[in-house]
Amino acid sequence: MAFRVQHRVGVAAPASALWAVVSDLQGWGTWNPLFPEAEGRLSIGALLTLRRELDGKSEGHEVRIVDWVPNAQIVWARSIAPFARSLGYIEIEALTERGCILSAGELYQGALGELIGKRVRPTLRHGFAALCEAAKARAESTWDGVPDEPVPPPPPPAPVKQRSAMMQMSLRGGGKR
Repeated sequence: MAFRVQHRVGVAAPASALWAVVSDLQGWGTWNPLFPEAEGRLSIGALLTLRRELDGKSEGHEVRIVDWVPNAQIVWARSIAPFARSLGYIEIEALTERGCILSAGELYQGALGELIGKRVRPTLRHGFAALCEAAKARAESTWDGVPDEPVPPPPPPAPVKQRSAMMQMSLRGGGKR
């Protein structure tokens, strides 16, 4: 079972402007109220050291980058207890060349993960809201006004092939020959 704590916000700046903010780990201290310190580099398998400020408490976390895609996401994992781990993430969904959606959250997994997630949800939800709002403000204020390339629409679904009437008839064993 898994338990998720997340916040989403629309951003009036392109995905690349928001990516410039969230991918600059050394700059997190200037805008990020939830993780005011981040040390490491974005590379799959790399270790990051994060300091999380939540409800007046400061906690250090060593996390491993499990995935990252420029202009789209950063995903990290950590063990939080025996039989419990979490996946933290920052995701950017480009909507237009001038706007995107930012999601930040944590997914708790494992036998104890759901219990831990439920316990920290009230305060963590506020922490992710503060992170998203601060990143939004930073991206919107530092964006140079030049839009990204147009975001292509998703491809249409593949058409479903229909069997011809003649083929259906012959499969049933009847029909004209």
